[in-house]
Order: sequence, then C-alpha cells, then structure tokens
Amino acid sequence: SEVLNSNDQHWSQIVSCNGGDAIVDVDLGERRNFQLVLKNKFAFAEFDQTGWTHAQIKNDNERIYRGRAIDGKGVFNGHDFVGFFANDVGGGSGTTFGWKVKLEVGTSDHSAPWKKLKFTAVDLKKCGGQLRGNDFPKECSIGEHEWNTCEVKQ
Repeated sequence: SEVLNSNDQHWSQIVSCNGGDAIVDVDLGERRNFQLVLKNKFAFAEFDQTGWTHAQIKNDNERIYRGRAIDGKGVFNGHDFVGFFANDVGGGSGTTFGWKVKLEVGTSDHSAPWKKLKFTAVDLKKCGGQLRGNDFPKECSIGEHEWNTCEVKQ
C-alpha cells in the first residue's frame, strides 16, 4: 500500500514483521530512503527505557525512524532490501545517536528460510562520529531489538 505523508513523500511497504508491529517502507521518490514504522506501544516503552527516543516522528500510534540504504542502492523489489542506517539523529545532553536497521535471512535444518529485522541503536561518539554502511565496532551499540517473523513484499 502507498502512503503520502505531510512532506509529500510517497512510501510503500516492503517488509512487515510480527503482524504489522514493525514495517519498513521505501520512499518511492528516492528509493535509497527508508523508514521503520513501529506500531506496537509495548515496543515504544522498551525503546524509551533504553534511550532510543530519537524517532523522527512520534505520536500516540506510531514511531518512525528514517535513514538511507546501507549498500547505497535503491530498492524496487522487497527482496532487494538489505537495510538502512541514520547518523546524527540528535540527542540533547551532548549525546549523538544513530541506528541501523537490517533484514537478516537464514535457514535452519528443519524449516523454511527465516527472516528477521534487527534494529541496533548506536552511540556515534564511540564510533568516530558516524556510521559507515553496514559495519561498526560492537562497542558502539547501546542496544538491539529484533522482530523474528517478517514477510518481504514482492
């Protein structure tokens, strides 16, 4: 489904996890831009307790975290999505935060391939000021959250 937001950006869903609790959308005007939309109020509380309060959009029904493609490539099909990251999303008290959202795919011996979405919050001061694509030192992480049941849209 396509959504037009107040900034005249068109977003289209490419990944849905845990029955819609977490959704990844691609910006149809710039396919290297993504957003993670959280719709589970229990997740809001967890994120707030761990200090990940720096969503670009916060209201009673959702939190939205935006960023750019990890691999720098635009996504035209959900199966092309790898992940996205954001640098310097504010923080007050002199702290600078960033995050990475990555889709992980794997297989096990007894089931079909699985897909999970992982959100990693990062203290950028520990990472030399900014994230660079897919990797960063483990000591930069200030926490993670995973959604284990994800569907990728064609």
